[in-house]
Amino acid sequence: GAPSPNFQKIKSCVPLLAKILDEHANDGGRSSDISDLLANVCGAVRCISQIEESLPLLVDAGIHIHLVHLCSHPEPSVASSALCAVGNHVASDDQITQTIVDIGILDALTSLLLDSKLQTNKKEACWVISNIAAGTLPQAEEIFNTTGLVEILYKLMQYDDHNIRKEACYVFFNICHKRRISHIKKLISMGIIETFCGLLKWFAESHAQILVGILGALDDILVVGEEASSLHNEYSERVEQAGGLDIIEE
Repeated sequence: GAPSPNFQKIKSCVPLLAKILDEHANDGGRSSDISDLLANVCGAVRCISQIEESLPLLVDAGIHIHLVHLCSHPEPSVASSALCAVGNHVASDDQITQTIVDIGILDALTSLLLDSKLQTNKKEACWVISNIAAGTLPQAEEIFNTTGLVEILYKLMQYDDHNIRKEACYVFFNICHKRRISHIKKLISMGIIETFCGLLKWFAESHAQILVGILGALDDILVVGEEASSLHNEYSERVEQAGGLDIIEE
């Protein structure tokens, strides 16, 4: 396999990368040379951020702030590398995730999902949000508090590109797994049970992992329904009405 990276050498590169971003991250897309430089720097940060012990160094250097800003960069290669690096940050510990949330990543990703024509960047944005949804309950709550974000993700899960659908699904799997009554009620009002049952058919032939995720999310919803009423679980009834039981039996 590939040799392990030399962390001391990587550590020595971080101040230089931070300096370049401090000088050029706000230059926008005015120069192709600057865009190429930012793409290379973000690519380096993306690779470094895969090493978990490097993340506090990146945060201490303020690189994470530039990454959030660059997620909306007009040059796709810059935005893609920035998104991947941010995703590595929010896949780590809850404190670093909170730092990323606090500087506005969810608003930035909402704008990206609305404006981006690039399917790759939409997929990566959904991946970042799914990592945040997998964090603490207050972090998942921030997704609901970000205007329009849940609705955008819900549409992506229903109608968009196959790979984007999968990543959007994971956002809702992680949210459902927390079994927060207010979150489940919101999703129920949007038709999440019927959507999940439809997606069981959609992914039936090719994605066992997604099917397991859907079944797990439905189970979480049913548990919440059971806890809400000991006499009659209306969520169970909706699963049956949506044909979920028939699909599972098939």
